[in-house]
Amino acid sequence: MPARRAVAREVLSPALLGQLRVDRVNDKIIRVKCTKQKNAAEFEPLSLGLDTEGESAVLKPATPVRWEEQERIIAWMDELGLPLNIGARPAQEALTRAGHELARRAVEDANRERKTRAPIPKPTGPK
Repeated sequence: MPARRAVAREVLSPALLGQLRVDRVNDKIIRVKCTKQKNAAEFEPLSLGLDTEGESAVLKPATPVRWEEQERIIAWMDELGLPLNIGARPAQEALTRAGHELARRAVEDANRERKTRAPIPKPTGPK
């Protein structure tokens, strides 16, 4: 008789203690971001690099590749007044028209990150 595989609902606790989002930055780097945390503050995003040693692989802290470039792309998108729900392709076309030639993946990553942020309220004028 074959071994019975455990089902997730049988293995996991019914209470969610935390939730992580893992994004692939490139072939060697992933970013881990805490999206939910029970009874604790969410931690800052981590960049982890894949260090291969023979047939083994180890995740080690990596320098955050996306931060500077993504922040610059997000700032350009905000300056152009692009809506938060814009797709990556129209965003890239708008950025290209504005004179910013960027890699498709860079725009996709920046657009995804921009959507996860709380919108900055616009000033309403003097009170």
